Amino acid sequence: MLNWLTRKPTILSSLIIALASMGDAFLYVSLPLHYSSFNVPIYWIGFLLSINRFIRLFSNGFLVYIFYKFNLKRITIIGASVAVFTTFAYSTSPIILYWIFSRTIWGITFSALRMVSSNYSFYSHRQSFSFGISKGIQELGPIFALIVGPRILSIFDVSFTFKIFAIIGGIGVILALLLPSGKVVTKSERQNRRLFLKRIVFLPSYINQMTFITSFVVQGILAGSLSILLSKYSTSILDLTLLTGYLLAIRRVSIVIISPFGGLLSERFGIANVNFISIFITTFACFLIYFGFEFLGILLAFLSNSVTAALSPAHNAMNSDHPLKSMATNNTWSDFGGALGILLGGFPIFVKYVNELFFVYGLIVLIISFVFIFRRMYVEKSRAYPIV
Repeated sequence: MLNWLTRKPTILSSLIIALASMGDAFLYVSLPLHYSSFNVPIYWIGFLLSINRFIRLFSNGFLVYIFYKFNLKRITIIGASVAVFTTFAYSTSPIILYWIFSRTIWGITFSALRMVSSNYSFYSHRQSFSFGISKGIQELGPIFALIVGPRILSIFDVSFTFKIFAIIGGIGVILALLLPSGKVVTKSERQNRRLFLKRIVFLPSYINQMTFITSFVVQGILAGSLSILLSKYSTSILDLTLLTGYLLAIRRVSIVIISPFGGLLSERFGIANVNFISIFITTFACFLIYFGFEFLGILLAFLSNSVTAALSPAHNAMNSDHPLKSMATNNTWSDFGGALGILLGGFPIFVKYVNELFFVYGLIVLIISFVFIFRRMYVEKSRAYPIV
């Protein structure tokens, strides 16, 4: 089994991310409802849940340069070890400065581990399918945390729960030792080491625009406001913890199932077409939430975002001469959207009018989608009838 894993670095690196992400995944469920047990003031919740994404706006570009200097195995070993430390830190209910430090280094760590896995996927002979499989495996750890975590929490306390996740995360360090050494970087990228200094978060392409807005809505606002959307069904904190945890677990399960399927469809129908359809489904899901069909809208949004999250980095990389930088750029916009959504989701106006605002989100996605359709039609027409 171990020999087989060492020959499958995409699967191995994805498993490491799955184990490293358990503590972070459960924090999104437990912190908003059990902030007093964590010794966190309520007005710090949104900031602490989003700072790990905001820091990745800067770390994604810098890590491109780091990847030219160090091999992937060394980066992964360090990253898996740091993930164990941050998960254990959550269990100690630290002071705010310690919380900020832990969430910051976790954000950088996740960015590095994600880029390692993306590198292995990109250099696979079946890129789209490999990206889908990788994304699906990465979600297995968070799924476990979101399903099992609330049950452990109902018996013990938050401190014990996160200690358990830290111990399990230690397996990722052992797996990192099995990764092959070496730099997975193309010759052209080695000759352009200073590309990371160029702008990453300005003038986004269409794909990056859609990545930003869908991450803002689904990974940010929706994921952060689940307990608010569901509060009309129950007022029990334990019930809301379980229900929110299960819905977030369903989101992760959908990524495991849908991402590889989306990769297969993109090989047949084109990655751009499959990605575009998933974005339209996200629009429809937003309107369903606005009209009061919260459960159906939430499930559709999670399903469609599973495809978008898995295929957008691949879509960017496949159309670029510098895939590592392109994947970092797309990841940056995804992180920015998710972080901004989580942060703004805690503001009173977003809490009070959470259902109504999903109608606005749907319109924004729809408008950007139609702009892309007309722009694509214009480009194809220009190619068919060039101006001489």
